[in-house]
Amino acid sequence: MQNKLVSFLLRLVPGPIAVASGCSIVAAATTVALFAYVFAHVRQQSPAALPDVISFAALASASIASRLAAARASVRVGCAVILRLRNTLITAILKTRYRQLEIIGSGRLKAVVSADVQTIATAAPILVNMVTNLAMVASLLVYMCWLSPTGAGVIVGAAMVGVPLYWAVVGRSTRLSYQAWMAWERLDKVLGGLIAGLKQLKLSTVRTSRYLSEDIDGRQTEFLRLREQATWAGAIAMNVGQAVFLLVIGILLFQHSSDARDVEFFFAAIYLIGPLDAAIGSFASLGHVNAVFRRIQDLGVVLASSAAVDPEAGESAAADVPWRQVSFEGVCYSYGETGPADAFAFGPVDLVLKRGEIVFIKGGNGSGKSTFARLLAGLYEPSSGAILLDGRPVDDRSRELYRQIFSCLFEDAHAFERIPGHETCEDRARGLLGEWSIDRKVMTEHARFLNTQDLSRGQKGRLLLVSALMEDRDIYIFDEWAADQDARSREQFYLSLLPALKRDGKLVIVLTHDESFDSVADRIVRFHDGRIAADMPAMTGQEGLSRAGVV
Repeated sequence: MQNKLVSFLLRLVPGPIAVASGCSIVAAATTVALFAYVFAHVRQQSPAALPDVISFAALASASIASRLAAARASVRVGCAVILRLRNTLITAILKTRYRQLEIIGSGRLKAVVSADVQTIATAAPILVNMVTNLAMVASLLVYMCWLSPTGAGVIVGAAMVGVPLYWAVVGRSTRLSYQAWMAWERLDKVLGGLIAGLKQLKLSTVRTSRYLSEDIDGRQTEFLRLREQATWAGAIAMNVGQAVFLLVIGILLFQHSSDARDVEFFFAAIYLIGPLDAAIGSFASLGHVNAVFRRIQDLGVVLASSAAVDPEAGESAAADVPWRQVSFEGVCYSYGETGPADAFAFGPVDLVLKRGEIVFIKGGNGSGKSTFARLLAGLYEPSSGAILLDGRPVDDRSRELYRQIFSCLFEDAHAFERIPGHETCEDRARGLLGEWSIDRKVMTEHARFLNTQDLSRGQKGRLLLVSALMEDRDIYIFDEWAADQDARSREQFYLSLLPALKRDGKLVIVLTHDESFDSVADRIVRFHDGRIAADMPAMTGQEGLSRAGVV
């Protein structure tokens, strides 16, 4: 698995790693050369002359300069990994089908593109540091072989015994690290519930007690146990190799002579302990990073298996030409592949939605309203049947461009800071903020909304509405938007905004339980159990729904 991580890094940032590794090798070689030069001068037992001082200064300067260059290159490697890996993951996420992203979950996706990317980036400096120390070990072994071929051979033989022992133990540490990361994901989910559910916990001491003892304590204990085992296994792995090496040094020590070369050999052997220990530590650290890399690999496989087809120019059902209607023809959708066998099934649904219409979508919870909205917007793909734009099917090649005619305000929508459009639109954004009474709470600067976090649900909804209006798309979908608004904002939404959008030729879809403004709609479509139970003009809506027995 570590080979896969190293191969991945070499493919991701080959140039920066090559530069950093080259500097590391030069640093190691010059350091050992300096070591050898000092001992050679000591053996001469003569006063230092000016050429000796110049040679020493040159070697020392080269060693320090190459180390600094390696350190700087290592930092650049880490930054390059963060940039390219995060961009790669974001691109993969954006290309993945929306339903698959829902299954993965926002928590895991956020962890991967934030904390996990940072962790993987640490592997690059670790790798460069490992190259530095391995180059130092190799250079010292060459020097020691020149001093005492027999002693160097004994040390290499011991390494051939110690390395397999090390890998046997470090493999267990890597597996435990991966299990610990999985346990952390489960714990992090529970901790998120602690913050999100504070009101419920404060209102129930029984629930709080069980939540702390059974959920948090249990998963926290599991995580800490696995992390302790992984750390202990890593510590054992680091010391196994060193124990074998020290054993060999001890054996050679009691068989040495007083020859100057033997003294140099043992000094070199003692100095070897530092880079050898650091190299072993690098392997152990890479093992921990591997656990995170495995999670990213697992996610990458999932994303790749659910990647949407790239749109091709000229084949879009949403070309820049006037369109008249969107049609559902026998559209069905099932959650069966990603849920229980008896999961909710949508359809078959036949429906025609025309430009310039205001259509209210009604129905109880679980009736299919949200599934319909996601299908209409192209976020879900029909299991069977077809969605057509002016008679042209919306398929994998055209769906991405088809989505561009929609502006959707779902209940869980995110309020982005950047104002849609370009900087010249900032004046219009300020006007809309004032029109919807949030200009005192949200300001604009450099084509961005400011203070977007500290907002009530109603204020956030109005900010999202301003952003949607700035996009000026052909189709608007409002998912229970007015539910969190005060009476004034609701009236402004239903009686002013919706008619204005209709006059502009927009298709307006409103998912709502509110029946106070039904007269604003051109049609009311009611869903029940995943199917259309009624579809009628709004003016006769209440009477028709009563006759249909669905109210």
